[in-house]
Amino acid sequence: MTASGCLFLSSWTKCFTEAFAKGKSWNGSFTLADFKVSSGHVLRLRKPKRFGVEGMRNDMEAFITEIERIFVRQHSQLRFSYPPYFSDFKHRLQNLKMSNNVLSEQCKLLLENHISGIKAHHELQGRTTGVANSGGLS
Repeated sequence: MTASGCLFLSSWTKCFTEAFAKGKSWNGSFTLADFKVSSGHVLRLRKPKRFGVEGMRNDMEAFITEIERIFVRQHSQLRFSYPPYFSDFKHRLQNLKMSNNVLSEQCKLLLENHISGIKAHHELQGRTTGVANSGGLS
């Protein structure tokens, strides 16, 4: 996934996790027009409401559908190939941990930082590969 893709997905994910931490959602009824991108960050335009845990789950189903539509397609500028870690991210989205009808703080932090960790992993691999190649080890 490209750096732009990581920023886009992590900031869009945060729109949902912040709403869920307050027990709010869009109940699966959102479109890309309900958000805007500013300097690579996704910001929400329409406020979420209280729909309970089911509303949050409906959001995650719709969110996963949108993510797949954007990232898992040919010639996307936000990714370079189907990311192998995407399955884990989807699994975590589908299995939200709730406490008193809000997203648990642990789950919130994990989801918000999942993509950031992937970006760091790619950067580290790039450095490792670059060192081996430039170190005269052929």
